Amino acid sequence: MSTSTDLWSQVAARLIEFSRAEPAHAIEGFTENWRLNEGQRASLHALAERLPRNGVVIADEVGMGKTRLAAAVVRAVVDSGGRAVIVLPPGLGFQWNEELRDAGVPSKPVLRSLLQYFGAWSHEDPSKHMPWAGETVLLLSHLLANWRLGANSRAWRWSLVPEVYARWRTHRTGRSPRQFRDHDSLGDPWVVAGAASFVSQAKVDAELGAYLDSLLMYPWMQTLDSSTYAQRGALRPQFERLVGLGLGAFDLIVIDEAHKGRGVDSSVSRLLGSALRLKSDARRLGLTATPVELDASQWIGTLARIGAGGEEVESAITAYTDAVRKVRLRPSDEATREKFFAAARCFEDTLSPYLLRRDKREDEAVRLFAAHSNLGLHAYRREDEVVVDPQSISLPWRRAVCAAEALSHMRMGETDDQRAKRLRLTIDVVTE
Repeated sequence: MSTSTDLWSQVAARLIEFSRAEPAHAIEGFTENWRLNEGQRASLHALAERLPRNGVVIADEVGMGKTRLAAAVVRAVVDSGGRAVIVLPPGLGFQWNEELRDAGVPSKPVLRSLLQYFGAWSHEDPSKHMPWAGETVLLLSHLLANWRLGANSRAWRWSLVPEVYARWRTHRTGRSPRQFRDHDSLGDPWVVAGAASFVSQAKVDAELGAYLDSLLMYPWMQTLDSSTYAQRGALRPQFERLVGLGLGAFDLIVIDEAHKGRGVDSSVSRLLGSALRLKSDARRLGLTATPVELDASQWIGTLARIGAGGEEVESAITAYTDAVRKVRLRPSDEATREKFFAAARCFEDTLSPYLLRRDKREDEAVRLFAAHSNLGLHAYRREDEVVVDPQSISLPWRRAVCAAEALSHMRMGETDDQRAKRLRLTIDVVTE
């Protein structure tokens, strides 16, 4: 079995091979739709250099092929014997499945809910169960961990913890918890089957077994209290961790729209922070198309998601933003300009190992347009007003359009409430 270091060396070699292929579909397994332009090939070279050392954020402008680059990285990881998980906004599942298909990577639909999660163990014949840990590539919704659990939740939604707890305690001590099967609310067959597979795996997986040992530190009766699985409940982290362990361990995490949901309590943060299980030398690949719109604190949070946090990165970002502010106030002051140039060089040197950024000015078609039209590089964009008459569309679509417009005009601070988030999710699912 190859080590993690060997894995990333193989991934790098595979990425370079992809970047040199012309035409791209000459690579076995890729479809004829898969093409790379000059800039994308250069990006794959850059990723091959960086990923063996650390995670990377691809911050290319919209339309530059970030998803295609990420799909190539996923393919390289799979070809090298690794596993990958992609954490993405709920409305982008079709695009990702299509890009992965063109890259020759089989993938299931986006995992969005607990019902879908436990469905892996839904077949009456155990030999036909399809545990998530057996999948090479998984797609997870940003909102997967937004489970609304509490005192009134149905037992199947939270009973994974006591089911696993009871089986692991029986394995360790030879005795099941007192009155375990006296609780009629437990025993959902899908959850039972999932818990049994966890325990079976933990018997041969030391890391998983150690986690289940730590679970036994909690009182048995506490695990049967559904209120402890609410958003800030005592056992909510353990529930999230168990669900994540059921997905298996990953060599690569791809985070699409990596700048979103940075709050500590957001579903994305919980998935990346504690739920998903990473191998010792795993890498994170972040994608964002809006880097110039982020402030310093948001950039620090985004980079931290790919493991590039720390004092050096924070200091470089803070110093640069401070220098920008001062040179705007005193643009003609030579000393201020020199400090800005020094801060900019430090900013570039510090972030370049973790960041790739291309804009449309590097795109061959845009350069040709500017050369032949004698217009500016940004003239290829044209904004036209599209007037929608609400009375001319059906009532359901009228409501969706009005709701989307209302949400888009709400101030940022007001959109953090849970009701607004649920409205957004509803619109995303309906329009996907």
